[in-house]
Amino acid sequence: KIGVESELGGGTKVTFFLPYNGEEVSPALEVTSVDKNLVFDSELELLSKYWEELNGLKVYEVSRVKTLLIKMEDAGVKSPWVQELLKAVYQGDERFFNSLISAIRPLENS
Repeated sequence: KIGVESELGGGTKVTFFLPYNGEEVSPALEVTSVDKNLVFDSELELLSKYWEELNGLKVYEVSRVKTLLIKMEDAGVKSPWVQELLKAVYQGDERFFNSLISAIRPLENS
């Protein structure tokens, strides 16, 4: 079923419903590692300062992710990690997106 609601000057809302037959879907495989060369060692501490903001985002929140990436570049971040995260966003690759964000997670103080 597909539905469309539109209001002049107010935008359009499109909804769709997919059939669900009760079968359990197997969870997606987690990508467990990211190439260490994507994050320059000298920038890891700086990148990790953005982890908390990024960690709450989803791959489809393009404008919010891009805003944070611009902040990072303005702060001098040059790691290939930035371009890889942007690529994951444009490709809608949530698993790689989450793995990249996990790669900059700050280390817990013991």
